[in-house]
This record gives sequence, C-alpha cells and structure tokens, in this order.
Amino acid sequence: MAASHKSEAQSVWRLSGLRQEIHEPDQEVLDRAARQLGMDPDGLAFSRMAKRSVDARGRGADLHFVVQVDLGAKGPVRSKKFDRLKRSGKVREAPAVDGFGLDLPLGSGEPPHVVVVGAGPGGLFAALSAAESGARVTLLERGEPIERRGRKVVQFHRGGEPDPDNNLLFGDGGAGTYSDGKLYTRVSDRLERAVIDELIAAGAPADIAFDARAHIGTDKLHRMLPELRQRLMDAGVEFRYGVRVTGLVRAAGPGGSQGAARVVAVETTEGECPLDALVLCIGHSARDTWEQLIQQGVTL
Repeated sequence: MAASHKSEAQSVWRLSGLRQEIHEPDQEVLDRAARQLGMDPDGLAFSRMAKRSVDARGRGADLHFVVQVDLGAKGPVRSKKFDRLKRSGKVREAPAVDGFGLDLPLGSGEPPHVVVVGAGPGGLFAALSAAESGARVTLLERGEPIERRGRKVVQFHRGGEPDPDNNLLFGDGGAGTYSDGKLYTRVSDRLERAVIDELIAAGAPADIAFDARAHIGTDKLHRMLPELRQRLMDAGVEFRYGVRVTGLVRAAGPGGSQGAARVVAVETTEGECPLDALVLCIGHSARDTWEQLIQQGVTL
C-alpha cells in the first residue's frame, strides 16, 4: 500500500521479528504483517518496511531477512492478535518522525540571516532546516559544485596536482561523496526518516529507508547532489561555492567585554559575510579552519 496516505493514520505500529525470504516481494511481507496483527491490509492508511537485515546464522541454505514493518492504522486497532503481540513486545508504537522545523526567533522584522559553512551532509541539512524555519540562509563551501569537483578529482587520479580546496574531501556533498554514500550508522533519531525521505526524493534507492547496511553509491550521489541542491535553492538557500572562511568577526559585549562577544560576521576569501547565526559544518579534514578558530579563542 502506498505511503502517500500517512496523514490518514491515527496511529503507527511497528511489528518486529518478521521473516522475509530472499526472493519474497516486500508487499507480501507487508500484507502478512497486517494479517498477523488482525488488520485488513486494504484498510490501512499506509504500510512500509522500517528495517531489514540479513540473517545468515542458520546452517545450510537458511539465508533470509529479518524485518520490521510500520503499519498506519486509520482508527483504533481491536484484535486479540494485536493485544497478544503488544503484550509480548513484538509490536509497539513506531518512533515519532520529526520534520526539519527549528524554533527561530523570527519576530516581526527581517528574518535572521543564518550562515552555514560546509556543503557536506551536515551543512546541507542544517541549511534546509534553517530555511524551512523561515531564516534567510547562505551556504558557504570552499570547494566547487559536483559538476566541476568531479573533473578535478578525475584529473588528480590521472596524476594531476591536487586542488587544496576542491578534492576528495572538499566540495559539493563533502567527503562522503566519494565514500559510496554508506548509511551504516543508523540511529533512533526522530529526524532520521526526514533525512532519508529527502535523499530518496533526490534520487536515492527507496530501500535505503530500511536496509540495515544501506548505501547509495558514488555514481548515484553524483546525480543526486544537483537535485538536492535545487531542493535547497527552492527553499531559499543561497549557495556560494569557492568561498573559504578565514576568520570570525565579533562584536564586543556590554562594556567592551570580550567574554560576551558575539559573532556578527565571518571573514572569507571574498570579504566579510554578516550574519545573525553561524553553523559550522566544516568536516574533520579542514585543519586550517580549525587552527584559525583555536587562534581566535574558540573553545573546541
């Protein structure tokens, strides 16, 4: 059943410990899960795979998947099967899913200007969160868009000189762009599903939403990044590539106190960029930027 009717669901229940044969279609598993809970598969608001992992512990050829399934109920669930499985712990309410909204002090004046530094996964989704919450967002990235970054990386692999700002580590998508887009570190964060849904909308395979050892693939990431960039631009994010942050500009606190100093702008290779809030998503390899921050008294 399509997941486009989520708004109809009054409750979402997660059933764990289901077995799926290697060649068994997902829909058959979803229908079987509904029947196991005493639900009519055709009467659900939606159903979806929540998690899938390979079980290879059995001897011989007993290779199969173990899955968790989310079922959206349109009303109260009343069945002895459901009550029994709930008491056993095999069925529970599915974790809540949050959107990207932030509680920003928008007031009645101009929206705050949020500057995000770094166009890796952290920076892209920080920018999306701020933009969808009503802020004016500028994203600064020292590298280049994937279209130009890819050419520089190919030249490097063929024996060319590395570009210090546009390479395997820096540029559109961050270092993960060339690490196969592995999503192995799955967490029970309420934002996880929202992030995954954005990646799928940009062109990632749908099964990354539930495969325990999911990966997107470098080739797909290169096609996805322009789509994700357009999604952010449509939300109001301004991208500025080829811009490296070189320092912070601070305003002294009351009475000239440096202890209460506030960052009001960043110094960049293209001049000062004023801001109301700064989000640093610069990655572990930006050692020059980390060193500059330490020299300016930032606690890391």
